[in-house]
Amino acid sequence: MGADHSKPSSLIQCTEEMEAYVKCVEAKTAESGGLRDGEECEKESEAYRECRRMAKEVKNAINRQRL
Repeated sequence: MGADHSKPSSLIQCTEEMEAYVKCVEAKTAESGGLRDGEECEKESEAYRECRRMAKEVKNAINRQRL
């Protein structure tokens, strides 16, 4: 009870970005047996990191409004 209600719900879940990254990693792994240099799914990874950064900013803004 209490802990779930005291945290603001994340407005940005980044589910699509995470799924795109996982799909990329799975495809690269299936093709070559693992990720190699230059095949790290950088575009997908960066999109996920950017989404998480934005989600953190939103969460912090919500927390500041509550003060």
